[in-house]
Amino acid sequence: MPNDTNFDKNALQAEKLWLAQYDHQVERNLPTSGWTVKDTIKRLVAANPHQAHIIYHDQVLTYQDSNAMACKLANALMGLGCRKGECISIILPNVPEIIISYMACYKTGMIAVGFNPRSTEAEIKNNLNNHRSSTVIVDQQNADKVIALMHKKESPIKTIIVLGNNKNDDEEHLYDFYKLIKNEEDIEPDIAITPEDIAILLYTGGTTGVRKGCCHTHRALVEEQRAFCNWFTPILKGQEVRNLICAPMTHIMGINFGVNWGLINGGAVVIVDTPTTENIVAAINQYEPTMWATVPALMNGLINYPDIRGTKIGALEIVIYGGASTAGETIKQFKKISRAKLIEGYGMSECVGIATMSPITTEGKFGSIGIPISDTDVMVVDPIDGIKVLPPDQKGEIIIRGPQVIKEYWENPEETAHAIRNGWLYTGDIGYMDDDGFLYLVDRKKDMIIVGGFNVYPREIDELLFTHPKIIEACTIGIPDPRLGEVPKSFVVLKSGETLGAEEVRAFCREKMIAYKVPKIVEFVDIIPKTIVNKPDKEALKRMEEKLLK
Repeated sequence: MPNDTNFDKNALQAEKLWLAQYDHQVERNLPTSGWTVKDTIKRLVAANPHQAHIIYHDQVLTYQDSNAMACKLANALMGLGCRKGECISIILPNVPEIIISYMACYKTGMIAVGFNPRSTEAEIKNNLNNHRSSTVIVDQQNADKVIALMHKKESPIKTIIVLGNNKNDDEEHLYDFYKLIKNEEDIEPDIAITPEDIAILLYTGGTTGVRKGCCHTHRALVEEQRAFCNWFTPILKGQEVRNLICAPMTHIMGINFGVNWGLINGGAVVIVDTPTTENIVAAINQYEPTMWATVPALMNGLINYPDIRGTKIGALEIVIYGGASTAGETIKQFKKISRAKLIEGYGMSECVGIATMSPITTEGKFGSIGIPISDTDVMVVDPIDGIKVLPPDQKGEIIIRGPQVIKEYWENPEETAHAIRNGWLYTGDIGYMDDDGFLYLVDRKKDMIIVGGFNVYPREIDELLFTHPKIIEACTIGIPDPRLGEVPKSFVVLKSGETLGAEEVRAFCREKMIAYKVPKIVEFVDIIPKTIVNKPDKEALKRMEEKLLK
């Protein structure tokens, strides 16, 4: 077990490296606010009742509007028997009502559990069986899946609230969202909430095993948002932010910048429900958002959009990206079409999304995932013993400590004890820190390929392939090999109109990396499958390979 005293000493030594990179207007430590999200909502509504909060197509809800709807929904939920500490499952696309649903939970102490609406019935069932939510808020398109689950033996579901035209309106325990809240009072629920109460339950990706529910408190959500606002101070300088949100607001990026930013820091959110390039451009032209949290795939869409310079993309001041390997060419080309500061962020579900970011004025170093944000410590330790703190430039496991780290995994003490040790979150990510305190991500421990005893990190191969002028996208996985145990296989997408051979790709890699890292097999594909949050779906690629082997 790590020794607290030694860890604290080493954390302080490491901190000296990254503090020198802080923008001069950014505070290293912020006084704890003691607020809950309920408190921040009440403060914002009182201060700015008529300010735009939610913008969706041509609909604009002010803070007063959204607060009244949230109070009505909160009172309706209590009228149905829901109480503080209960989980409320939310299965909605990017629409205003998803923000209203989170707000209602924040006001009552109920725990919001978001499901991507693209989730299968089996995925919904597995998570519901874990947290035993009896109430589900769902859109009409996905209602049948939830109704089917409600009728199954031992289902925890007792109440379903449907947004949209409800074709099963006469079914017992089924309620229309707007009919339900229509006659409710829009008064604030008289429920005491503390900063240590759980606010959201966020399930990890779960593509390689049992999904784990990350318990995030009101304190964690509030302090993470305050750290963001502090980090962006040199650019924002107190001005109102207008957030463009394309990420699902059931996923941590969408929750952070679509839901919580507006409820804690203020400003408006511009919702894009279907994130096609055309829809994103239309939202930019109509509402001129100033901030966009996104993924590289969507950035590439704008880069390749015809006459992008004729749009209002210049309104963007800050673009936060992460979630997948990013090609240098993507960053270079995006800088040509936008004046925005491009900030890479790194984090995970277990730390409310972000633990490190690039300094905003310098934009950091390319390839780095930034430096620890305010009130956050990061170290790199030996991946085997988890104790020895490694010197700069040596690869090991990244561990994180800060107010944004999860309280626990939902009803899973064994996984909690494994992931959180003496206040440090063991991420399972391999990386290193350089002499200036910048952190670099090498890969996930679970994605590491062992080639004849040598460790190979797919991300390193992907990032090299991204530099090839004819390649627009790449994803590498490990496949079985009778002699070496495993070897890398790269799936490659070429730019439109380009041609390239597998041996040419391998030759390109051989010029830049040691032989055992070079992909043994290169397969050209039209598209790389994506997860529900637009990340390359390595598990889908692995399943494809397994079928071929059979």
